[in-house]
Amino acid sequence: MTPGEIQEIRERVDKATAGPWTYKYRGWGAMAILGADGFGMAGADIQNTKESDFELMAAARTDIPKLLDHIEEQQREIERLNG
Repeated sequence: MTPGEIQEIRERVDKATAGPWTYKYRGWGAMAILGADGFGMAGADIQNTKESDFELMAAARTDIPKLLDHIEEQQREIERLNG
């Protein structure tokens, strides 16, 4: 992954609704992803969507920034060791 790709992901994360996200069953076969403010951002018919899919989507808002921070930390360490 290039630094540019990492930056593009970081920019998408920074523009997204603040996390952490959660998901909530809405009844009538629908679930919604909820932002930290409790407002729904997306919904889906769960007849064809596993609950684990919603868990992944909700966790992505906090997991992705952590992964980016970890990658950047490792890159700095590699540069320090090579420097």
